[in-house]
Amino acid sequence: MVNELVNIGERLRNPIDINLHKSYLTNDSYGRVSRRTVDVKNLIAWIRDNKKSKLDDWTMYGVAALFREAILEHLGEGFAIDLFGLGVLYITVKGAIDKAMPSEELAKHIRLDFTPSKDAQERVSNFAVKNLRFSDESLRSIFRVRAADSDEENVLFTGEVGVIEGKNVKLGGESSGVYFARISDEGDEAKRAEWIKVSRVFANYPSHVDFYLPDELGEARYRVIVESMLGLNGRAMKSCVQIKSGIVWVKAKKSVDNG
Repeated sequence: MVNELVNIGERLRNPIDINLHKSYLTNDSYGRVSRRTVDVKNLIAWIRDNKKSKLDDWTMYGVAALFREAILEHLGEGFAIDLFGLGVLYITVKGAIDKAMPSEELAKHIRLDFTPSKDAQERVSNFAVKNLRFSDESLRSIFRVRAADSDEENVLFTGEVGVIEGKNVKLGGESSGVYFARISDEGDEAKRAEWIKVSRVFANYPSHVDFYLPDELGEARYRVIVESMLGLNGRAMKSCVQIKSGIVWVKAKKSVDNG
C-alpha cells in the first residue's frame, strides 16, 4: 500500500521501494533503493509523447549518439563533464596510493564519480517510501557439511574433499572464503585470527561449495564458516554475509581396505 504521507500540503510524488540489508561489519542496517532504469529510447519516447517535439525519433537518437561520443572522447582526455546541468561526471582516485607506485598500479585506482547538481538533488528530495523491506537472511543457510564420498552429516576427513550444502552459499568478492573455527573442549569458538582458511575451492555454486580440506586441520571439532559478498540476487554487496554451520567433526583420513 502506498504511504499516505503528505509534505507541505502536497501528496508525495512517485513512491519508491527500499531494501534493508544487515552489514556484517558493523551490525547496522543499510538501505538500497530498488532501481528502475530508463534508457535513451525510453527518454526519446517520453519527449515524443509529452513535449510534442518536431524532431523525429531517429534524429533525436542520432543526436544522443553524438553527445555520447563527445562525452567519452573528453573523458578520455581527462576532462570532467557537466551533464546538461544534472551534475558533473569526473575522474577521481580511490584507495590508498603512494608516490612509489608504478603507473600501471596507480591506474587501478582511477575511477569515475558523479556529483549531482542542486536541481537534480531537489528532484529526489520528497519521494515517499512505498515499501521498506528487510532482507530475509533465512534465505541463506548451510544445510549440512559432509565428505564428498559420504552422506554422513557434519563429518569430514583430513586430506580429503569436503562439501558444503545449503541455500545461497556461493562465494563471491575479494573478502569471501570458507573457514574452519576450532571448538574447544569447553565449547568455545576460536577467535577469528585463529581461523583456518580453505585455499582450494574447485566447485562454487549457490547450492553447494566443494573444497579440499586444509592441511593444517587436525582431528577436532570445528564450525565451518562461509563468508561471501554476493547478495541473494547474485550481485556484489558492500559487506560480507557470514553463515555458520553446526559442529563439524574432522577425523583422521579414512583407511583404504585392500581386502
